[in-house]
Order: sequence, then C-alpha cells, then structure tokens
Amino acid sequence: MSKQQETFVFIGDTEVGSVLSDRLALAGYAAAFDLDQADIVFTYSPVVSKLEDLYFETNGIMEKSKSGAIYVDLSPATPAFARELYALARVNERFALDAPLVVHDMVDEEAFSRPENLTCLVGGDEDDFKRVEALLNTLAQNVVFLGGAGAGQSAKTAATLQTAASLIAAVEARTALSLSETPVNETDVFDLLTKTGLVAPSLARVVEAMQHESFKGSFTVGLLLGEVAAALEAVDDHDLILPQAEAGFRLIELLAFVGGVDYNPAAMTLAFTDDETCKRFNLDWNRAEGLYEHDHDHDHDHEHDHSHGHSHDHASDFDDDYNYDDGYESYEDYDFDDDRDRDY
Repeated sequence: MSKQQETFVFIGDTEVGSVLSDRLALAGYAAAFDLDQADIVFTYSPVVSKLEDLYFETNGIMEKSKSGAIYVDLSPATPAFARELYALARVNERFALDAPLVVHDMVDEEAFSRPENLTCLVGGDEDDFKRVEALLNTLAQNVVFLGGAGAGQSAKTAATLQTAASLIAAVEARTALSLSETPVNETDVFDLLTKTGLVAPSLARVVEAMQHESFKGSFTVGLLLGEVAAALEAVDDHDLILPQAEAGFRLIELLAFVGGVDYNPAAMTLAFTDDETCKRFNLDWNRAEGLYEHDHDHDHDHEHDHSHGHSHDHASDFDDDYNYDDGYESYEDYDFDDDRDRDY
C-alpha cells in the first residue's frame, strides 16, 4: 500500500483537526470513515490528561485502532508520554511518533492553516517517520526528524519555554515603556528593537497586535496555556523548577481565568491595562478572587499583585481545578468538551 493510498483520521481538538484534515484532503489523501479503518491516526489535544484519555481509556485509540496503524501525535505533551505511547504501541503491534507542532506567528487569525506558519518536530523510529513524511510536509513547511521517541517533545519543550518567555518579556517591556514620564513613540522603539535583532520578527507581529488590540485568532491563550503546562510538566518529571516559566504560566493562567482564554496571546497585554479596556474585552477580575492563596487586585494604577504562590502543581491546576467560564468546572470542560473532541 502506497502512502497516497493510506487513509488517515484526526482525533482530538476539532478546530485544529478540521483545518489540518482539509489540507490533507486537498492534497489528495483519503480520510478514513472511522478510527478502526485508519492507517494513520493523527492526534492533537492541548491538555496532556485528555490526550492520555484519548489513547488509553476504554474504547480509546489504542483499543479501537487496527493492527499496523501508526499514531502521529501533534500535541504539546511530555517526552515521558511520548516514550510511553511508543512502547505501548509496539507491544500492541502499532507504531507511534511524537510530532508536536510549533506555531510561528501566534497572532495569525488562521494560525494552523498555512504550512509556512508551522514547524513539526518529530521523534520515533526513522522508518515510521518516512512512512508519514509526505503527509507531515503537507501540514508544515518545516518538518524535522530529531531522533528516538520523545525527541520531538523535548525540542517542543524548549521551543515553548523560549516562546513564552519572549512573549511575556514583550508585554512587560511595553508596560514599562508606557510608564515613561517623557513621551516616547512605542512603535519607533519596537521597530528599532526588531531592526537590531533584540525582538524577533514573529514577536514583532505580536507587539503590533497588542498595539492595535487585535486579539482574534485560532492559536489562543488557552492553547498557549496548554503548551506551557506541558513544558513545565516535562521538566517536573526531572524534579526541575524553572521560576521564570512558572511565573509566566501563572500570568497566562490568570488571563484565561478572567475571560481571555479564547483571545490570541497578544491579549496578554490586557493583564497590565486599565479597567475600562478590560471591560471592553469582557475580562472580569473579580473572578480571580481565591484563584491563588491570596487575592489578585486590579486597579487603574496597574498595581497588580503577580507574586502568586507556587505551592500547588500547575499540571493538575490546568487539568482539573479551574473554572474558566461560568457553568464549566474546569478548563478542559470549557474549551475541549465533547463537541471539540471527536474524529474526522
């Protein structure tokens, strides 16, 4: 059976899955009618615990997929999960690759639609990679095979930590610049920083979106939060604490909690803006009361308390504890309910 004849299915986040499925279909690849008929099973879930359920729960992917199927996980997960999936797939006469996607321009309204906006970092067996390489090249302009199982997720962890740190640095730099008692043209400053290489071109797009309050996009604060949670869980597996990343996670989490979960990451700037602007974007800071061990105060003077406690685990918080929208008991239920988690 040739690669072109092999059928595929997407399981997980339906918004991302529909975009990528359509691209494969346009390239001439055939979608399977059901999971048990698919030769190639793509998965994407921004929540690691939900990803585990997709594969390992009763009637999950591992149980329902056919012998010889190959799993291609595009999610932000951990190297430990990737190795576990690889090992269990082999035992069950299946194959697995960790192939997380990296989004370059986080404020592109159709961030997953353009191959040139995506990089795919692949770990697993090289023969398995070659089996699906053409499909991955259809999805992402840059596809890199990095080595054994878990290598893709290790690289994704590094990419996520770098991206999140740069994003939050830009937010804080803009905030600090706004406090200048002498008028300074923000656009001129950031143009200079970009020209001199101190701000990456992709981040310059985020800054521009912040300046124009352009917060609509398909790569959301919620997806970013999932990526950072996975990265922190990956280093936690080695008993490592990264203070900057932990603090960044809490800030992203806070914005999601008060109502910014569906905006693109440029909306991080709203964490440091005035109440009137926050109201225009339907952010309710009263919802943050009790989120941490002490309250978060939000006022017109930007005197926010971001010294949140780190005594509880970010991964369990992200998966189970928080209500990011009225009527939902957790982030998972809010953004990744049954309507979003299905196959194509």
